[in-house]
Amino acid sequence: MGESIPDQIICPSLEEMKRQALQGVKDGRRVILLLEGSTDESTGESWCSDCRAAEPIIEECLSKASPQVMMLFAEIGQKEDFNADNVFVKDPLIHLGKIPTMIKMALQTQELKEDSRLVEKQCCDVGQVSIFLQA
Repeated sequence: MGESIPDQIICPSLEEMKRQALQGVKDGRRVILLLEGSTDESTGESWCSDCRAAEPIIEECLSKASPQVMMLFAEIGQKEDFNADNVFVKDPLIHLGKIPTMIKMALQTQELKEDSRLVEKQCCDVGQVSIFLQA
């Protein structure tokens, strides 16, 4: 067997992301949510330039992270969908304001809560992302 690497799970919905996160935190995993702009079908990349810039940095840092890390990934929609009515924006736990956003989850009285987050350009900083995945 090769080296253990962190789990990376694509979540098709906010509900699935929260379900996976709760189970992961209860199992003692370091659960990180990664929220990015959806893939533009014409380019094959996210419509969000900060998301495109952050992806290789996050992937590099994740490849060196502990197998205890569980990265849950969700696309929040196309540019026109990223508004006050977006489910990720309206959700009281996620409360998404900018993308990309990485949120480290914790458990409080058997419920999910946010521990900390990195937003936009912070997700492009190798040092900050590495520390975020380790802490």
